[in-house]
Amino acid sequence: MSKKEQKFILFTLGNSTYAMPLLPTSKIIGVDNITKIPFDSKLKGIIYHNGHIISIIDTGKILKIKSNGDKCLLFDYNDDHFGILIKEPKDTITIKRVLIDKKGKYFKVKKDKIYIIYPSKIMELIDIYEN
Repeated sequence: MSKKEQKFILFTLGNSTYAMPLLPTSKIIGVDNITKIPFDSKLKGIIYHNGHIISIIDTGKILKIKSNGDKCLLFDYNDDHFGILIKEPKDTITIKRVLIDKKGKYFKVKKDKIYIIYPSKIMELIDIYEN
Protein backbone atom coordinates (compact mmCIF):
# COMPACT_ATOMS: atom_id res chain seq x y z
CA MET A 1 0.00 0.00 0.00
CA SER A 2 1.20 3.45 -0.85
CA LYS A 3 0.19 6.63 1.00
CA LYS A 4 1.59 8.94 -1.67
CA GLU A 5 -0.96 10.38 -4.09
CA GLN A 6 -0.71 8.99 -7.61
CA LYS A 7 -2.50 10.16 -10.76
CA PHE A 8 -3.96 7.68 -13.23
CA ILE A 9 -5.81 7.86 -16.50
CA LEU A 10 -8.81 5.55 -16.75
CA PHE A 11 -9.87 3.77 -19.94
CA THR A 12 -11.97 0.85 -21.07
CA LEU A 13 -10.62 -2.21 -22.75
CA GLY A 14 -13.09 -4.93 -23.61
CA ASN A 15 -15.81 -4.67 -20.96
CA SER A 16 -13.53 -3.57 -18.11
CA THR A 17 -12.00 -0.33 -16.89
CA TYR A 18 -8.23 -0.14 -16.42
CA ALA A 19 -5.79 2.54 -15.33
CA MET A 20 -2.32 3.64 -16.37
CA PRO A 21 -0.14 6.08 -14.46
CA LEU A 22 -0.59 9.57 -15.85
CA LEU A 23 2.80 10.45 -17.32
CA PRO A 24 3.97 13.80 -18.70
CA THR A 25 3.84 12.31 -22.21
CA SER A 26 0.42 10.63 -21.83
CA LYS A 27 -1.96 11.55 -24.61
CA ILE A 28 -4.99 9.93 -26.24
CA ILE A 29 -5.43 10.02 -30.01
CA GLY A 30 -7.67 8.30 -32.53
CA VAL A 31 -5.96 5.79 -34.79
CA ASP A 32 -7.08 4.52 -38.15
CA ASN A 33 -4.03 4.04 -40.38
CA ILE A 34 -1.72 1.63 -38.60
CA THR A 35 1.12 0.28 -40.71
CA LYS A 36 1.35 -3.42 -39.94
CA ILE A 37 4.66 -4.99 -38.91
CA PRO A 38 5.18 -8.46 -40.39
CA PHE A 39 5.89 -11.35 -38.03
CA ASP A 40 5.30 -9.43 -34.81
CA SER A 41 2.09 -10.48 -33.14
CA LYS A 42 2.35 -8.29 -30.02
CA LEU A 43 2.71 -5.05 -31.92
CA LYS A 44 -0.30 -4.05 -33.98
CA GLY A 45 1.99 -1.87 -36.09
CA ILE A 46 3.37 1.65 -36.20
CA ILE A 47 1.99 5.13 -36.81
CA TYR A 48 3.57 8.50 -37.46
CA HIS A 49 2.36 11.21 -35.07
CA ASN A 50 3.77 14.69 -34.39
CA GLY A 51 7.15 13.86 -35.90
CA HIS A 52 7.55 10.53 -34.06
CA ILE A 53 7.24 6.90 -35.07
CA ILE A 54 5.06 5.23 -32.45
CA SER A 55 4.88 1.47 -31.91
CA ILE A 56 1.26 0.48 -31.34
CA ILE A 57 0.87 -2.39 -28.89
CA ASP A 58 -2.03 -4.81 -29.31
CA THR A 59 -3.25 -4.43 -25.73
CA GLY A 60 -6.05 -6.97 -26.04
CA LYS A 61 -3.62 -9.62 -27.26
CA ILE A 62 -1.01 -9.12 -24.53
CA LEU A 63 -3.66 -9.00 -21.78
CA LYS A 64 -5.57 -11.91 -23.36
CA ILE A 65 -8.90 -10.10 -23.57
CA LYS A 66 -11.16 -9.44 -26.52
CA SER A 67 -10.92 -5.78 -27.46
CA ASN A 68 -11.36 -3.71 -30.58
CA GLY A 69 -9.94 -0.36 -29.52
CA ASP A 70 -9.73 2.42 -32.08
CA LYS A 71 -8.09 4.94 -29.78
CA CYS A 72 -4.56 4.96 -28.53
CA LEU A 73 -3.03 5.99 -25.20
CA LEU A 74 0.46 7.28 -25.98
CA PHE A 75 3.40 7.14 -23.58
CA ASP A 76 7.19 7.19 -23.66
CA TYR A 77 9.39 4.42 -22.28
CA ASN A 78 13.21 4.43 -22.39
CA ASP A 79 13.10 7.38 -24.82
CA ASP A 80 10.94 5.39 -27.28
CA HIS A 81 7.33 6.18 -28.19
CA PHE A 82 4.53 3.67 -27.67
CA GLY A 83 0.79 3.50 -27.69
CA ILE A 84 -1.66 0.99 -26.32
CA LEU A 85 -4.96 0.43 -28.07
CA ILE A 86 -7.94 1.29 -25.89
CA LYS A 87 -11.67 1.22 -26.45
CA GLU A 88 -12.68 4.44 -24.72
CA PRO A 89 -10.84 7.02 -22.60
CA LYS A 90 -12.37 8.01 -19.30
CA ASP A 91 -11.30 10.43 -16.58
CA THR A 92 -8.08 11.01 -14.74
CA ILE A 93 -8.11 10.22 -11.05
CA THR A 94 -5.87 10.83 -8.04
CA ILE A 95 -5.45 7.83 -5.74
CA LYS A 96 -3.85 7.60 -2.31
CA ARG A 97 -4.14 3.86 -1.78
CA VAL A 98 -3.01 1.15 -4.17
CA LEU A 99 -3.84 -2.44 -3.26
CA ILE A 100 -2.57 -5.77 -4.57
CA ASP A 101 -4.11 -9.19 -5.13
CA LYS A 102 -3.34 -12.26 -7.29
CA LYS A 103 -4.20 -10.39 -10.50
CA GLY A 104 -2.00 -7.38 -9.76
CA LYS A 105 -2.12 -3.86 -8.39
CA TYR A 106 -5.45 -2.07 -8.29
CA PHE A 107 -7.50 0.60 -6.56
CA LYS A 108 -11.18 0.87 -5.88
CA VAL A 109 -13.63 3.36 -7.34
CA LYS A 110 -16.90 2.92 -5.52
CA LYS A 111 -17.08 -0.90 -5.37
CA ASP A 112 -15.21 -1.56 -8.63
CA LYS A 113 -11.63 -2.80 -8.77
CA ILE A 114 -9.61 -0.87 -11.35
CA TYR A 115 -6.46 -2.78 -12.29
CA ILE A 116 -3.35 -0.77 -13.10
CA ILE A 117 -1.36 -1.37 -16.26
CA TYR A 118 2.18 -0.09 -15.77
CA PRO A 119 4.33 0.72 -18.85
CA SER A 120 7.16 -1.42 -17.43
CA LYS A 121 4.82 -4.43 -17.23
CA ILE A 122 3.72 -3.88 -20.83
CA MET A 123 7.36 -3.86 -21.92
CA GLU A 124 7.95 -7.14 -20.06
CA LEU A 125 4.97 -8.72 -21.81
CA ILE A 126 5.99 -7.68 -25.30
CA ASP A 127 9.68 -8.39 -24.60
CA ILE A 128 10.86 -5.62 -26.91
CA TYR A 129 14.02 -4.79 -24.98
CA GLU A 130 16.89 -7.22 -24.55
CA ASN A 131 18.13 -7.79 -21.01
